[in-house]
Amino acid sequence: MRNPYEYPVTTDEIVAVLTLLLETEHKRTEGNDPPVGDPTAWILEEAIARIKEAPTWTVTRTDDHGNSFVVREGLTLKDAGRLMRLLSERGHKQTYKVES
Repeated sequence: MRNPYEYPVTTDEIVAVLTLLLETEHKRTEGNDPPVGDPTAWILEEAIARIKEAPTWTVTRTDDHGNSFVVREGLTLKDAGRLMRLLSERGHKQTYKVES
């Protein structure tokens, strides 16, 4: 498993994992009624919908010549901030920022 502080997970990757879990849940309960009080499928569907609706953020790098480049996009605000801090702490001349 990769270190989330070094390589943040994108919202697309989160949706892919939740979708796989939802498919597994549907197969588990196929032909059977889900156990009473088991909201697993509903929780996964709700999580997927909320993540798809959430804004995503991009970390950009500006070098000492003023050229800007995308470092990573499709991140949550928390992960984008974490990546920006991690890269900034390396002490290079580049400037990193988070954009929506």
